[in-house]
Amino acid sequence: MKRDELYSLIDIETPSDFKYYENLELLLENDKNIDSYLLEELFYSLNWEQLIDLFKSYFDEVIRILPDNEDDLYIKFDVIKRKFLGILEREKDRENVKILVSEIESFKKWFIEDKLVKYNDNKNTSIYDAIYDIYASKLLNNDCKYDFSNINDYKIDAFEIKISKLI
Repeated sequence: MKRDELYSLIDIETPSDFKYYENLELLLENDKNIDSYLLEELFYSLNWEQLIDLFKSYFDEVIRILPDNEDDLYIKFDVIKRKFLGILEREKDRENVKILVSEIESFKKWFIEDKLVKYNDNKNTSIYDAIYDIYASKLLNNDCKYDFSNINDYKIDAFEIKISKLI
């Protein structure tokens, strides 16, 4: 993928246009393989304070539409959100940008690519597809059953939370 293809994918013309929830949503919820160096270039040029708000909004929205009875899924997304926010609260330097991009790639693989959710007893789908199918089913009053018991594949070694953020 080339830079202009990435920009088109996330609906921007320049990095300064990456300031809306939808830009992050388009980046995180697509199944296209994006070269790490392009993401590093993009995120190094962005305002990290603004990114904190975008990531917070994105994960709050995903958490809002999660199935009511899936506590493990809710906790997992909350922890992932905190991990991203912890990375973004660090100093913006090349190393931390690489860490952020690596985390984005891991998240996309787990959320979009991996088929971790069982449905209809023998089929698998992605967490993304299952969540949005359940959300759509609620709106349409359909009943669907998904098994999220295999979602714990996402590796979370550690994350930072500033004490001032907890108070």
